[in-house]
Amino acid sequence: MLSPGQLPAGYTVYKDKSGFSIALPDWMSDQGPDYRATSRRFEGRGLRLVVDWQSPAGASALKDWQESDRNARMTNYRKVRVEAVSYRDWANAADWEWTYTGKTGTLLHSLNRGFVTGNGKYGYAIYWTMPEEAWSAPDGSLARRIAFESFQPAP
Repeated sequence: MLSPGQLPAGYTVYKDKSGFSIALPDWMSDQGPDYRATSRRFEGRGLRLVVDWQSPAGASALKDWQESDRNARMTNYRKVRVEAVSYRDWANAADWEWTYTGKTGTLLHSLNRGFVTGNGKYGYAIYWTMPEEAWSAPDGSLARRIAFESFQPAP
């Protein structure tokens, strides 16, 4: 876990009124709720992050992503992986990663990490989407790494 003093230059910790916090680059701005009240969207430089939560959590992050993969209807959808992952102290965690063609014809790359905190109190998803060419570029890869390392759930 990163403390504010360990953040790279140009990163700030965002503290949501729901209780979670996450460090993001200063060039990403808060866009408000995404598709429901228990989601928050951030955007900048072509990158989009949605932090989504529910309480209580679902039973299995992996099963949720396996179902989402089976039901994916995005243009030119291509699964990269759906797998259980080790994510800090949260045992019930999984990644769903894929590419697809966005509405403007751009090839997009997404990674949605779902996990359960507080013995099932909250289920979270940290959901990144960016153009494929930004995926491995410094802005995209550093933003993902710092967000995953700094995230703190609501108490």
